[in-house]
Amino acid sequence: MRRLSYRRRAEMVGVRPTEANMVEAILQTINLMPKTFAWRMETTGSVRRDGQGGFKMVRNRGGRGKADICGVTHGLGFVLEAKMPGEQLKPHQAAWLKDYVECGGGYAAVVRSVEDAEQAVREIFFEKGVQSVTTIKVGLDK
Repeated sequence: MRRLSYRRRAEMVGVRPTEANMVEAILQTINLMPKTFAWRMETTGSVRRDGQGGFKMVRNRGGRGKADICGVTHGLGFVLEAKMPGEQLKPHQAAWLKDYVECGGGYAAVVRSVEDAEQAVREIFFEKGVQSVTTIKVGLDK
């Protein structure tokens, strides 16, 4: 039986597909892959006690531009930036991905569907023997 894409499932129940829906579908799919663990990177911040009986919003470290998904497959780190079709990377997002690859020694990809994400994670595994750090070119914006 053929699996329906997250967009098609959303249309069937009358929900407009969003980037958040796509990220959740990607996480569910790639976490089923062997020796792969991925999680959503929270970029907004968190609520903490302020010490005076109240609460305050604390911005997460890493600043603007962090990727949507972070993970490990076969011992290799990767990040995925999810974009809806037609959307472009913002300059601070592109800079963060570049820094991750150059400084962190990981793999980064911009994905526009669950299928793109699966392909990106599979390519990481197949490039495992490469000595230099590479960027997977799955839908990367120029």
